Amino acid sequence: MSLKEEFTLRNFGFSNSSPQNFCTSQWNWHPVLYLGLRTLLTVYVTGILIYTLAKDSGGGGKNSTLAFLTIWSYIVLTLHMLLSTCLAIYGQTRKLEQTRPQSASMSSISRLTDLDFSSSHSINYGSKGDSLPTSNNDVKISVPATSSPHQESITVDVRQSIPCLAILSWILSDVISVFALVVTLIYWMALYPSVNTTGASALFVYNDVNVHALNSVFILIEYFVSARPVRLLHFIYPAIYGCIYTLFALFYWLPDKQNHVLYSVLDFNRPPVVVLTVLGLAFIGIPLLQLFYYGLYRFKLFLKRYMSQTG
Repeated sequence: MSLKEEFTLRNFGFSNSSPQNFCTSQWNWHPVLYLGLRTLLTVYVTGILIYTLAKDSGGGGKNSTLAFLTIWSYIVLTLHMLLSTCLAIYGQTRKLEQTRPQSASMSSISRLTDLDFSSSHSINYGSKGDSLPTSNNDVKISVPATSSPHQESITVDVRQSIPCLAILSWILSDVISVFALVVTLIYWMALYPSVNTTGASALFVYNDVNVHALNSVFILIEYFVSARPVRLLHFIYPAIYGCIYTLFALFYWLPDKQNHVLYSVLDFNRPPVVVLTVLGLAFIGIPLLQLFYYGLYRFKLFLKRYMSQTG
């Protein structure tokens, strides 16, 4: 898909991709290696989330742990990792079992998660039985309208539907890919200088690094190995997520306007700061981060083509 084609209305949605892109590696790794890496990342981030929530469950602070964008985003990261790993395991299992008859229970599950792993398909047109191979990606095929050579050809647009859980995985990926970097950049650039770490334990520092730095590292690793596509217009989904959190922060602040200030950049006692933060992220920060991921996506495709051509 060209850059111009990225800016079409349908790319706000979830078409133009093969279902198998949501459960395989960009680099055609062996399933054991791919699933092993995914499982390792998922177990680690899940463990860090459980530890963070358990550590702060006793309270003691003036604000709830669950009120912070850091924790919101780490929960989204964990859900994304869990769902992506489940899709990968399910997809690889379907790949191994695709030659076996499908049971009734598996058929009902596939309505949500059907991931096509067949290496090629063929479409027959015309009286001569022409067979045109197609790949798992969306293609457009020009074929004769009739058997007469004088008739104009027609174009058939072959698309594969994206399963519901794969769409959910795509949305979670769009949101956390952007907001992992938002959390990391805002924390270390704007908030950390004012954090008092005097006498902080090594465990506190370790957890701080996990939720404010390694979150972005994990997303970049996961993004690099995944074959999931990136659409420029999908910046709308992290923008919606940011708006939802801003509204939450507003209603959280209203009952106690002194103690319920979650972040200095979201201090509703200083409306101009909040407006600049929200507008800056919505119209500059988030689109630029989406462009960054799109650039990496195009680079991955280029690198894969280069590697396949050089053998």
